[in-house]
Amino acid sequence: MASRMSLIALSGDEIGHSMLKKRFFTLDVILGLKCILVYYPGHLAAGVHFDEEVAGDSFVLENESYVVCDPTYIGADVGMQMPDLNYDAAKLILLQ
Repeated sequence: MASRMSLIALSGDEIGHSMLKKRFFTLDVILGLKCILVYYPGHLAAGVHFDEEVAGDSFVLENESYVVCDPTYIGADVGMQMPDLNYDAAKLILLQ
């Protein structure tokens, strides 16, 4: 599991949109993990459905839990969302 976490936990900046695309390809095609986009007003992050329980902030979509993974939150671990984002205003977008 540590290798999967390191693919997601890399830090970045707002160039993160292209990073997200590359990570989604890696997570979905190579690792077989389902992903969602987490759209907060003014910010975009990812949610990943892991094969095992992972601690941290998460969302439920279609009865599956997706852990927040934000490459633009510098220094954050998997499961940490930026504290100033409105969790309740987030919109979830399932990637297929």
